[in-house]
Amino acid sequence: MGIMVGLPSPSGSEKDLQLNFGKNMTVQVEMRAPHLPAEWHMQSGIQLTWPHAGTDWAYMLAEVQECFINIAREIAKRELLLIVTPEPEEVKKQIAATVNMNNVRFLECATNDTWARDHGAITMIDTGTPSLLDFTFN
Repeated sequence: MGIMVGLPSPSGSEKDLQLNFGKNMTVQVEMRAPHLPAEWHMQSGIQLTWPHAGTDWAYMLAEVQECFINIAREIAKRELLLIVTPEPEEVKKQIAATVNMNNVRFLECATNDTWARDHGAITMIDTGTPSLLDFTFN
């Protein structure tokens, strides 16, 4: 059985994290600043770096782009989606028929990788305020 992580309780502060071990035991943990926000933390959007022929996905590009279209559709149903790509007009053609374009923004940028963790900003929360860190991937 894994650890189930729950949202902060209504009476707790935004720095509270509830860890549930099984059904009967709960431990309250205070999040210390600075920290990386959890996946469920409030966010202003999600970034996808779009696959293209110059990425590792070239050998199966059509299949991977279809997967990214499905991911983009689900994200844009719920929140803002930032798509980073060297080819924004091409990506617009791929997604326009099935994705809520009102929730999509594009950043034209040369890329050679789709893994945003390797080139995108890392969000850090410190005293309740988010900041973006710019690491160099090696």
